[in-house]
Amino acid sequence: MGASIAWLFATLYGFDSWTFETCESNEMALDTDAAAEEFWIARGQSKYFPAAYADRLSLDDAYRIQLALIDRRVAAGEHHIGWKVGLTAKAIQEIWIS
Repeated sequence: MGASIAWLFATLYGFDSWTFETCESNEMALDTDAAAEEFWIARGQSKYFPAAYADRLSLDDAYRIQLALIDRRVAAGEHHIGWKVGLTAKAIQEIWIS
């Protein structure tokens, strides 16, 4: 995973993207690289969420895959121009609005 995007994401959201906490419901560790590859292939086929992953991902798994896909998109020449921040939750408003 490219350090720049992962570092920015980790900094913005206050966690280390390389040491996510393990989800107790995950019996086996997810192979993030393999999962990202499957999501990348599905994306190329206009299937944005492979059915095999329904109800299998922890929040941490989903973030890892998301970061890996952002890195792939940037490596493919796309430009990362910002972050979408939902400001409906009070906790998020406190982070972003001073």
